[in-house]
Amino acid sequence: MERLRERLYALNKLDERRMMAQWVTETAQKRRKGWHDKHLRRMKFTSGQLVLKFNGRNEIKPRKFTVRWLGPFKVREVNTNGAIKLWTLDGEEIPDAVNGSKLKVYHERREPGPSSQDA
Repeated sequence: MERLRERLYALNKLDERRMMAQWVTETAQKRRKGWHDKHLRRMKFTSGQLVLKFNGRNEIKPRKFTVRWLGPFKVREVNTNGAIKLWTLDGEEIPDAVNGSKLKVYHERREPGPSSQDA
């Protein structure tokens, strides 16, 4: 009879430990998500803006000299849910919308013009 009581007590303790572990895990996940959301940079894109699209094919096995960004592309439409529709620079429509987190602003390279020192 005493062994049965000890066994039931151990099982109850085991349930308590499981619940405590689950609570600790959930609070850690909430804290981590809060930190992530706080430090997330939200990009604002407008139609006609030039952007680069992340090349997701290299995510699995990236190599040193692989191209990570494709483009530039022109923003055609910005949806409220963060999906963005793109055009190529030739005016071809890209059929699938792209998540805004997979885009970054394209800055055109400016060639240095003739300076006054050359004259």
